[in-house]
Amino acid sequence: MSKVDDIKPIKKSEPKKCRTKFLSELERLKKSPLYAKALEEVISIEKKKNAISSFEINFSVQFATLFGEKMAVVGGHEALGNWDPSRAVEMNWNDGNVWKCTVISESNMADIPYKYICIRGALVRWENGDNRIVDLKVGVRVGNKVKVTNEDVWKR
Repeated sequence: MSKVDDIKPIKKSEPKKCRTKFLSELERLKKSPLYAKALEEVISIEKKKNAISSFEINFSVQFATLFGEKMAVVGGHEALGNWDPSRAVEMNWNDGNVWKCTVISESNMADIPYKYICIRGALVRWENGDNRIVDLKVGVRVGNKVKVTNEDVWKR
């Protein structure tokens, strides 16, 4: 029998002892080329399975526009135009004067500052107040995607 087969069930009162025993056994196995290679492969597969491949960010803002105006979201990330209103993400009008859009971006993102803008031809009206933040930590994970929803009201 191998040393691994000799491991007995752990009592709830022995978590520290169990962890120490597990870690020492893991270190011993890492030294064996066969086990080391298998362990590397398992870890690699698990990392790929658990990796976040993209973020889906849903924006909505309630604001009553005038005829000919449209809403957009702009912010401090390439997916939001890097603060350039001409590259902002246009939003779609919905009942109740709620404007919505969805942005999908790669996983190497940090929290993103953003603002809503109202566009009428060449005129751009920026939302008042401090920048808003997309907090990616509050997103809901669905498979390899994290979905974040921001429901806002225009700051006057």
